[in-house]
Amino acid sequence: MKDKVLYSELFDALQEMDIKHTNTKKIYEYLLNITLNLLEITNCPKHCLSLLEKKLNIFYRNYLSRWNKAHRIKKYFLIANKDWLDKEMHIPNEVMLYAISHSKELQPGRPIKDFAKSSERSKRRKTFELRESMVEKTDELTYASQMNLRLIGKTDAANIIKEATQTTPKRAHKIRKAYSIAKTTSKSKCFSDIEALH
Repeated sequence: MKDKVLYSELFDALQEMDIKHTNTKKIYEYLLNITLNLLEITNCPKHCLSLLEKKLNIFYRNYLSRWNKAHRIKKYFLIANKDWLDKEMHIPNEVMLYAISHSKELQPGRPIKDFAKSSERSKRRKTFELRESMVEKTDELTYASQMNLRLIGKTDAANIIKEATQTTPKRAHKIRKAYSIAKTTSKSKCFSDIEALH
């Protein structure tokens, strides 16, 4: 699975279109599809599409300005924008999280086990690169996690993450303590019911 898109890849894609006779909406749709294909993302949710569209809008406006300065001549454009074409389009963290969690890559001869069913050791290994790349962006990672939970309908879990990370510093400890008490109380009630049968 790719984790970046180069401006040169988007430029090459635009060169295959008749931009002069294509409306702007169609051009953005085309660029969006190219980007999703490059990132190997399918069934991308609307909020992720919206984030990508904003990035593509910045790229395309920048491209048009440079293209006009080069008098719409590819040879001049390539000479003047060599460094710019080597740049990467920043992929929003939420989009990358979605791409990683929905990756369909398979190991040869061995089916991939669902992440939720993996051992703690496997989960650490599978998320190592993501955690390393986000080590200084923990707030962004937790926010993206709660948004993804909302996306799949797990609102309560999303709210717990929000409460634990975006309120007071002691909130997480209080939530954990309340959960432990509720769990202990539940077990006590269970034993009382069993004892009542004797």
